Formats: sequence, structure tokens, C-alpha cells
Amino acid sequence: MNAEGTRHHVVLLGWLGCNPQNLKRYASFYRNDVKCSGMSIGVADWKSIFLSAFHGPLEQDRPMAALAKTILQEIENTNCHTTIIHSFSNGGCFLWEEMRRQMEERASAGLGYQFRIVGLIFDSCPCDLRVALRHPPPSDPRDTFEKAMQLCSREDQVEYQEWRSSCDDRSHAEIMVHGNSNNHDDFHARAEQFWEGWMYNSFIAPELYIFSKNDELTPLESLEELVTHRRQNHGFLS
Repeated sequence: MNAEGTRHHVVLLGWLGCNPQNLKRYASFYRNDVKCSGMSIGVADWKSIFLSAFHGPLEQDRPMAALAKTILQEIENTNCHTTIIHSFSNGGCFLWEEMRRQMEERASAGLGYQFRIVGLIFDSCPCDLRVALRHPPPSDPRDTFEKAMQLCSREDQVEYQEWRSSCDDRSHAEIMVHGNSNNHDDFHARAEQFWEGWMYNSFIAPELYIFSKNDELTPLESLEELVTHRRQNHGFLS
């Protein structure tokens, strides 16, 4: 319960390849043990996550933005004034990035929401996209995404391979990944934008980062950099 004696609303943000059934155990924990009175579940599809990974917020064709808006509206429509965010892996982190962007945009316009976030759990941690740029050419950041796709359903894998095969001339793929350029400059800018968003966002609430020392996408030194900065500027981190 929160200070007002009412129960929290919890938001579960699924990983790449997740489906709502995979979150049943977590949903049960929050309902029965934490006694949350409301729950939202957000699972972005692979294409939304791909677009977020390589482009971030887009002005058009933004299914991630629509999903984030729906979740925020769900929270707003409940009677809960406090919210817990539990994000799983990078699929959840990219969705949280978009939710955070929309909340910050509303706040800057003096609108805001009626609820406040009282805790954030990142299980596992946001990826440091800059890692993909450390491999020598001709490495392709998309190879990392393709490796992650192996954990998705067979249907999603087939759809992804069909999409990638349709980009044999690379023109469409280059636009998707690198804008109009044929190098990694655009992806480099996106990698920096993503990490800076985690470092410098203005949310002040307890943050818990659950990580593995074997995580290829979030090296320990990157996580230490993030946690140290957040602790020094906002406190509350674990």
C-alpha cells in the first residue's frame, strides 16, 4: 500500500518474443503478494522493438508510441495514484523509453498525469547500444538483433527472415537502420541518444537493476556508469 492507504497499479512490460501468458507468474505475484489493485501489460512486437532500437522515436509509423499511449491512459483511468513499473529485458526498456518520453512531453507542456511512479524494476537491464559499434567493420548491428530473434516464436522468426530477405538490395534496410546513409553514423547517434536518456532522465523514484555479469548487451562497466550517475543525481538506486 502507498502512503494514502490505497494500492498500487503495476505495469508489466514484456521482453522481445514475450506474450501475456509468459507474465502470468509475475501478474499473480503482484496481485496476491504485493496486493496491487490494478495492472497493465504491455508487449511490443518485434518490428516495434526493431524500429525503437535503430531509430528511437519516429514521427510516423510508430506502433510503439500508440502502445505506450494506451498503457498511460489505462493507468490514468484507474483509481490508483501510485504506479510500479516492472520492465523485462530490452523489449520492455524500449517501451518504457517511449512511455517516459510521452510523460516528459506532457509535463513540459504543464499537463502531466494524475498518477506518480513510485518504483522501477529493470529485469534485465537496458542495453548499451554503443556496444554494437565496438565490433570492427563489416559487423552489422542488426546481427545482434537477429541473435535475439532466435528466442522468439517460430512465427516471428519466419516473419523477420521474410522481411529481411525482402531487403536484399539493402536500400530499404539501410533506410530502416541508418537513415539515408551507408554507414553507422545514424545508429551511433541513436546509441548515444538511448543511453543518455537513461542517464539523464528526470524521474525520481527507487530504481532496481537486475543484471547478469554475462550480459553481452549491458557490460558491467556500462551499468556501473549508469547506476553511479543515477545514484549521485537522484538517489534510491539498487
